[in-house]
Amino acid sequence: MLTFLIRKILYRGMVILWPSFLMAAAATGLFFSAIDPHDLILYGAYVPDSRMAAYTVGFLLIWTFTAIASMLTYYLHSEKQEEAYTRRFIR
Repeated sequence: MLTFLIRKILYRGMVILWPSFLMAAAATGLFFSAIDPHDLILYGAYVPDSRMAAYTVGFLLIWTFTAIASMLTYYLHSEKQEEAYTRRFIR
């Protein structure tokens, strides 16, 4: 019983986090290929000199927003389809 719950949690995590990670990677690449981190201004001040910090913070923010979007998609997804998958593949 416990392994079934762990598998279900891991399945849900994979369904939500993996597509959001891929989209965050693509969106970060597109965003920072057009905008240099040194050109960003927050609240009237320039972003610190570290480009890597700007890339990291940008990626994590975009990943958070895409994970929320994936979570909403999963929430709106039909539970009957998940139950059919669970009966067929997870035992």
